Amino acid sequence: MADKVDMSWVKKMKEQEIETYIPITKKEKFIQTLRQQYGFSRTESEILLNLYHMIEKKYGTKKANIEFFKIVASYSYGDKSYGAWQIVGGLYSPNGINGINVGIIE
Repeated sequence: MADKVDMSWVKKMKEQEIETYIPITKKEKFIQTLRQQYGFSRTESEILLNLYHMIEKKYGTKKANIEFFKIVASYSYGDKSYGAWQIVGGLYSPNGINGINVGIIE
């Protein structure tokens, strides 16, 4: 009875194409995460990566992780009468933007 073992699976395994694992850089993984989790474009993700690096350089990795993702994850999907990022940036007022200009300076 042992001679009647079905070994057809071996042929299928030999014919199976194996996908090669190609490691990606931390930068690419970060960009990929922003695109998949938050829906940002590649350009937007690269801008946010630069922002993260600036925060990290000034405050260290631990605080950068906390503060950066606090900002990115704080997007408001509610009332569309104001820009969702205005509240996160502290720019919202009932009469519109309160006059603060926001920019990134190196």
